Amino acid sequence: MRRSVHSAIFWTILAVFTVLVGLQTVQIAFYTSGLAALAFATVGVLVTGASIYLLYDLHWTG
Repeated sequence: MRRSVHSAIFWTILAVFTVLVGLQTVQIAFYTSGLAALAFATVGVLVTGASIYLLYDLHWTG
């Protein structure tokens, strides 16, 4: 299934933005303590990983 150019651009911009949000969430984890730090780090890693997978799926799979 071919994607339109507009769709690819939209999802690429969204994925790049969410990578940055995920990295920011991991950074916040370094400045908090306790269970909140673990939660921020976990959410950040999950969001970043999902966004990187979306970029991979958009650009490097057929």
